Amino acid sequence: MGAEQTTGAPPTEPVLLLDRRGDILIATLNRPRKGNALSTELILELGELTKQLRDEYADVKVVVLTGRGEKVFSAGADITNLVGL
Repeated sequence: MGAEQTTGAPPTEPVLLLDRRGDILIATLNRPRKGNALSTELILELGELTKQLRDEYADVKVVVLTGRGEKVFSAGADITNLVGL
């Protein structure tokens, strides 16, 4: 997840954080300033997570999906992705 940037811009935080604790995997939506709204990037990362659960996390028994921040779990779809369509 996330390629190294060479533009001199500050690195961006990953939109999905994974924390393995034994046979529990905690997946945290990491867009608190946007209410953890589902951007295209976040949706793709969640899709990648499903592949990882099949392959590298096959022995995980529980997945906890949570959101970073204090106000909401997720505000839903990030409609700013629809601009220009």
